[in-house]
Amino acid sequence: MSIRPLPSKLQEKAEKELNEDTNRINEDLEHIEEWLKKQPHLNVRKDPQFLISFLRCSKFSLQRTKEKLDFFYTMKTLTPEFFMNKDPFNKEIKEILDNA
Repeated sequence: MSIRPLPSKLQEKAEKELNEDTNRINEDLEHIEEWLKKQPHLNVRKDPQFLISFLRCSKFSLQRTKEKLDFFYTMKTLTPEFFMNKDPFNKEIKEILDNA
């Protein structure tokens, strides 16, 4: 599986703060891919680079990764308008960003 390598400082941080183990990444990704095959209701991107982002934001907890993927795609189905028109120069979005 091809995943863009992190610069050494970020890799060190990922190992310390996110429990990332480079020896386990392929195994974790395979586990997530197998789980996704059993989730026909989820139309998920399955490229390793995309999935690793969910693993990282879940601190490599497989259960938490599954929950986040399920939630993300459920919300994307229920509220597609939230995931569309993300142009930061769009007048309405710019107004929201300026007020944040």
